Amino acid sequence: MTSVRRDQPYSIPDAENTRARYRRILRFAAWHLAITWWYELFLPRIGLVKITERTRTKRMQRFARSFYRMAIDLGGLMIKVGQFMSSRLDILPPEITRELDGLQDEVPPVPFAAIRALAERAARRGERPEDAADFLAYDAVVAAQRLVDGRPDPQVVKQLMRNVDAQFAEGYAEWAVYGNFAVEYVDTRTEAILLRDAGWDVVPLLLDSPALAIIAGGHLVALRDPMGWLNIHPDRRGTLNHLYADIRRVEEKTVELRGVVGIQPNTKERLTKYAFAMWRHARKATQHLTAPHKASARS
Repeated sequence: MTSVRRDQPYSIPDAENTRARYRRILRFAAWHLAITWWYELFLPRIGLVKITERTRTKRMQRFARSFYRMAIDLGGLMIKVGQFMSSRLDILPPEITRELDGLQDEVPPVPFAAIRALAERAARRGERPEDAADFLAYDAVVAAQRLVDGRPDPQVVKQLMRNVDAQFAEGYAEWAVYGNFAVEYVDTRTEAILLRDAGWDVVPLLLDSPALAIIAGGHLVALRDPMGWLNIHPDRRGTLNHLYADIRRVEEKTVELRGVVGIQPNTKERLTKYAFAMWRHARKATQHLTAPHKASARS
């Protein structure tokens, strides 16, 4: 088993290090997929199944040891993946789970400041919060985005276009920028307008991955991510069941408004018209959309 240095300093990866991490993970996955294809699919087809069976245990052990070393080097999510794999005795062979078992407790300690910094960085990217620290990290992001959302529509669109240009400059395809980012934010802000009429304090987040923040007591209690998942604060789970119904209702209304607007937002000019039209129609619709259980305060 590979030993782990507990005194190894913890550092927060910058953008270049993050790209290097992704490249390392992709190389690891590609290499082991190729090995698996060779031994488990190709060799049996040409009559060399005995070689496959004879080498399977050692190959699994080598894979697990390599993954263990990579997880310790990269930390974070990779350690969580390894911990999950080591616990799945029901589906993974012991050759793998035994090698990864050390990830359950032999992990270098991470300073609280580093944890907070990583959580804040994840919040600025719009990543899904999991624990209380992740939700707390969103408070500063929400406060800044509330100022953006409170501006007149032309100023909000101007900021959106700056973000669109920035993504184009990074080399993202037009269809991805418009469909997965720009339109997603326009629709999220539309839903925010509708949800406020139902009594919720919500803020659309103009981040790399646009999201919808639900606030209570001055703090984030739920986050609806671009995939439609509603992430609830650990302390509020089971207390916001009516939120699901309200979000589903405004999502359906947003789809209806898209049909009314009838604009294909695949250029900057059309995106601008789409945004103004969606937000205008949402404000008109709020007087007809008030929820029957509209609360005076959601807390």
